[in-house]
Amino acid sequence: MRIWVPTWLLVSCLLSRVVLACIPERSPLVLASAKTEAVEFGLQPPNLVALAEKAPLTANLQDSHLSIGSVHLEQGNLGAAFEEFEKAVRLNPDNVRAHLGLATVLQKKGANRYAESEYRQVVKLDPGNGEAHNGLGLVFQGLGDLGQALEEFRQAVKLNPKSVDYRNNLAAVLGMSDDYDGAMQQSLEALKLDVKSCVARSNLGAAFLRKGIHEEAIKEFRQAVQCDPNNARLHYNLGDALRQSEDLNDAIAEFREAVRIDSDYVEAYYNLGLALQRKGDSGGAKGALDRYFALQKAGSKDAKVSHLVSEGITLAKGGNLDAAIEKFQSALVQSPESWQAEYSLAVAFQQKKDLAAAIKHFRLALQANPDSLEAHNALGVVLEETGDWQGAAREFETCLVIDAKDQLSHLNLGLVLLRQERLAQAIEELQIAVHLKPDDEKASHALTLARQAKEQQKPTAAPK
Repeated sequence: MRIWVPTWLLVSCLLSRVVLACIPERSPLVLASAKTEAVEFGLQPPNLVALAEKAPLTANLQDSHLSIGSVHLEQGNLGAAFEEFEKAVRLNPDNVRAHLGLATVLQKKGANRYAESEYRQVVKLDPGNGEAHNGLGLVFQGLGDLGQALEEFRQAVKLNPKSVDYRNNLAAVLGMSDDYDGAMQQSLEALKLDVKSCVARSNLGAAFLRKGIHEEAIKEFRQAVQCDPNNARLHYNLGDALRQSEDLNDAIAEFREAVRIDSDYVEAYYNLGLALQRKGDSGGAKGALDRYFALQKAGSKDAKVSHLVSEGITLAKGGNLDAAIEKFQSALVQSPESWQAEYSLAVAFQQKKDLAAAIKHFRLALQANPDSLEAHNALGVVLEETGDWQGAAREFETCLVIDAKDQLSHLNLGLVLLRQERLAQAIEELQIAVHLKPDDEKASHALTLARQAKEQQKPTAAPK
């Protein structure tokens, strides 16, 4: 029996995930331009829990997508979260919470310009939405536009003056803009609202330290560390204040604690090295500074690679695949082990229909990141396009070893099994896919096709 399965079922199932996964997984590192002697003001990320609280599971399909997307977001499953929020937007393009969800995912992936677009859409739909203005403030701060960030944070505070997070973010950017009095004022207002706010304590301490009021700075930093003892940045800030007060022993202890919590904390290694030098511990100082220089070098290379990949993604989305490929190849020259560049290059070749090159680079990407669901799924789709159904099935089966509840992998495996006329196994996989996503029309259609073939046990004619 020869069964015809529409190719569009398999390929289109994957494309949304492939495109999303091309977005950088993190914003470029900033080690090359790290502040090596200054305390850090603290920003608070978007309130992810609020999205889930506003979107309880109901019979309403939009709310269901929002709720599931919010759970994925809290668990760090950014690709799955993006898919759910995107579905909610397709059902209702004016859904404010769905656009907020998309913006948050994009921001966490370092795609600040795309996040800005989503936040702008929220403001257009709901001009009084403080969460969107706060998100825009974080976007502009990430892009280095402190003036625009201040404007957005001020608007967020104006709309919701009782938000501790918004005031903390405004205080942080005021401090970064050298307005220490303004930073102190906003931090004190935040502490009136929540006396236990670690971020407000830290920002207040940073403002005191920048103004040269060391005793008060140390007092605030100690309180911040007490309420969040596993925060490396708070230990670093306290250590810097102690160092400036000539209390080198306690400063060294705080810097050591910062690098214990975060072994890649470049600024802490630098200041630890300086403090140890002043104490006469040349061996300890050399070890700390060697680590500092190693991180600086790695950070500079990672930043350049991320920038090249981001440029390539923008070109690919604009349809300029040849220029995109050049960017991804340049990134690999800088960092041959870059999974991000290798994977994006493979996707570009897949979109150009150069399947042999796509297969080669998906496999190289998997050497760098063997547990990538995206890369295994993408490789499976390309292998299926070349007629290697067994190879495709192996990739989708590998996906299910990594995550047994990945709906896309069950669907693609079911489709490949259907092509191989392994009907009982195909039906089993497609049933799971439908169970995991009851609204997935592709999965439902494929399951119907498989059941009909099983019942008839005769060829299903392919449309001309």
